[in-house]
Amino acid sequence: MKNAYAGKGLRIDLYNRRSTIEPFTEQMRKDYIGGYLLGMKILWDEYRPEYGAFDPKNPLIFCTGPLTGTRAPTASSLTCNTMSPLSKTFVSSRAGGHFGPMLKFAGYDYVVITGRSPRPAWILIDDDKIEIHDARNLWGLKASEADAAMKAIAGSDEFETLLIGPAGEKLVRFAVASCNIDRAFGRGGPGAVMGSKNLKGIAIRGSKNLGLANMKRFNAAVQKNFKELEERDPWSWEGMPKVGTAGWMEAVNYYSMLPINNYQKTYDDKIAGGIDHNAYLKNFEYRKYACGNCALSCAHYIPTIKKGKYAGLSSGVLEYETAAAFGARCGIGDIQAVAKANVICAEYGLDTISCGSAIAWAMECYERGLVSKKETGDIDLRFGNADAMVHMTELIGRKEGFGAILAEGTSRASSIIGKDSGKYAMQVKGLEMTATSPRASKCGAVMFAVNERGGHHMDPYAPTIEAYGYTIAEAGIPEALNPYEDGNTGAVYKLKNYTKLADILGTCAFAVINVQTLPDTYGEQFSAATGIEMNGKELLKRSEKLTTLMRAFNAREGLTAKDDTLPERFMKEEVDVRVPEENQKWTNGKTLIKRKINLRKNLRDYYVAAGYNMQTGLPSRRKFEELGLAKVADNLMARGIKLA
Repeated sequence: MKNAYAGKGLRIDLYNRRSTIEPFTEQMRKDYIGGYLLGMKILWDEYRPEYGAFDPKNPLIFCTGPLTGTRAPTASSLTCNTMSPLSKTFVSSRAGGHFGPMLKFAGYDYVVITGRSPRPAWILIDDDKIEIHDARNLWGLKASEADAAMKAIAGSDEFETLLIGPAGEKLVRFAVASCNIDRAFGRGGPGAVMGSKNLKGIAIRGSKNLGLANMKRFNAAVQKNFKELEERDPWSWEGMPKVGTAGWMEAVNYYSMLPINNYQKTYDDKIAGGIDHNAYLKNFEYRKYACGNCALSCAHYIPTIKKGKYAGLSSGVLEYETAAAFGARCGIGDIQAVAKANVICAEYGLDTISCGSAIAWAMECYERGLVSKKETGDIDLRFGNADAMVHMTELIGRKEGFGAILAEGTSRASSIIGKDSGKYAMQVKGLEMTATSPRASKCGAVMFAVNERGGHHMDPYAPTIEAYGYTIAEAGIPEALNPYEDGNTGAVYKLKNYTKLADILGTCAFAVINVQTLPDTYGEQFSAATGIEMNGKELLKRSEKLTTLMRAFNAREGLTAKDDTLPERFMKEEVDVRVPEENQKWTNGKTLIKRKINLRKNLRDYYVAAGYNMQTGLPSRRKFEELGLAKVADNLMARGIKLA
């Protein structure tokens, strides 16, 4: 029967320079769907705590979802799972672009890469032809240079590339793996894992057609999905095609969630105004950029900076998180300097979020006298110093000077510096937090604290159900919550499992970030595409299975409920939070309040809703069995880890 799965996976052993094909069975498809869930299943089975991220046995796993490459809205995703060299936990990263669909068109649902090549290598995949090539002539090239060189050697611009820059080669712990330069597996350091394997990249081309089990039914479900996206989230689907994610800057500042000066403040109109979409439009020429088969076109490619010291520079795609990382976090309201830092990160292959966070941490340490000018290499690393920020970004990419310390990530860097500098490292489980300050969003605080991969905002984007006022009764969230009153956070668990539907099916987070796509609509698309009947409720169980498997992986790595926490700043430092007009119903009309987080109260309510043990942060054995994870529970219990 025709269906949207390719039906097989590809394994590549770099050390022995060989590839093998394995079946992706129907039972595995039913149990593990694809995307993050399939990737975590493979990682759980094949990784061991004694390995470490840079061990050749650490598998590097890329998975499509069943909808990847189809006409389902935003269905161009590819996921990456491996052990993180940066955090205490795993890499779980998603990239758009065109590489994911091309992998499916080449005939593979997933790729697992193991071993370490004796010398730099790159992989060519051209439908059924798999070759491992010498990459010594590519080693040291920046991302755009490597992309062009790999396509030239492959003989066609039809190839899509996935590659690392010099930062990955030098094992910068937050190095990214870039898909055709402008899309990336950004968080947790997958580029460093590639570098540890001496793998410069992959070039892929595919010519096979995808099947659909029921095309008429699938097309109807797709049309229903588009209608939901447009009606349930008009801001995203009308606004982002015009200004991209840069349009979020004004909104996040308005809702008092901007991480000004390393999260010391929650809003700053001057800084935000210098890096928001108005500054973007004033300073840059741009053109829209869309991932494969996506109508949203959320990215805006900047071929030319119009004026200033960086005039003529091409900056690539400049996202909200990047502008917030190098702008708001660092106290810089200069969109051109932010664009320059973005170029450096794109070419060296750096995660802009962790890079900007590391610099902001260093700036605060510098201003507090914990880091001297001599230690920084005579760089005046104060908040607001745009030239210093740009210079330090370059040093991190080259892993030189003080940049070599920051290249370790803020958790390790604070251990190197000492002097209580760890208090100012805005990280969770070793992964730097993204740019949503949680004082104005209790659910945002929980979002960061319980996130299985660390300080990330897309698992789920929790402010959507309180600060922004969205609801989705079909996923168990019938009403918006008070963002300023701690407690009553159990809905975050429901939102987490809803959001993961995109992660396992192969669509973008922008199909779920503001609870747009209904679970049963996903069920219709999945069933029609694959021929495996599954409704929204059944898919949500697969999402909960993913959440539970992630928790289990962390427990096996030694993490407990104590690791579900935040930097103490958020619980101890009470700061001004500006209350937008639509949320003043929660504050009796007050336009400005003082806020700090009662994390204990918020976590307790979340744990109760999830059914977690308060010490281990794990659900009961019964829940593991219900989700088809009995063997995972056996493994944990054999290690002496208690379940709820």
